[in-house]
Amino acid sequence: MDVRLGGLGPWLRGFVLGWLFLGLGACRNDTASPIEIAIGPGAPDKVKFVPKSAFFEYLEVPGQRNELEITLASYQVSCESYVPPAEGQASVRVVVVTPAGVPPAPGSYAFTRAEENGSAALKPEQARAVPKTFIGKRSHLFQPGGVIRMDRVVLDREGLVEGILGFEFAGDASHPATSIKGSFRAKMCRVTRARSRQ
Repeated sequence: MDVRLGGLGPWLRGFVLGWLFLGLGACRNDTASPIEIAIGPGAPDKVKFVPKSAFFEYLEVPGQRNELEITLASYQVSCESYVPPAEGQASVRVVVVTPAGVPPAPGSYAFTRAEENGSAALKPEQARAVPKTFIGKRSHLFQPGGVIRMDRVVLDREGLVEGILGFEFAGDASHPATSIKGSFRAKMCRVTRARSRQ
């Protein structure tokens, strides 16, 4: 029996080729969801992009805090060297800060003011998240509001962080309404752990 494609009938050969095409296509990462940014009056007022780069860095500062920084960008970038977005490009950075000895874990982290967390010696319930966006050559800070929800946190060489951005500020007399929304999946880029004392 000839098992090569050439030995198959036209209909069966087309079926096998179609099946192989679909199987190869399934290996691509087409599951990324769009990130939506609203920054109030300005140009641009709203930005929406599907990340081409998504990674995280984790740093333990001995006796002080832990920082998990997630980067989502509309263009190719790595954590080895900072590349600012060009016109028409955008990126989001979210830093999740937790107390020393309390590594980031699945859960929700609110965007609160720094003074609401007291001193640098954070308590477990005072862990927080701080987002920042870069759109073209401009960076944007946000008023506190909303959370980042991390559904999966794996802090090792094969690390992965997944979750949902739900930052939102309703606006007031001094500041426009702003938001950063969307789901994300970021792979580990760098992990720096505190050295334990011998």
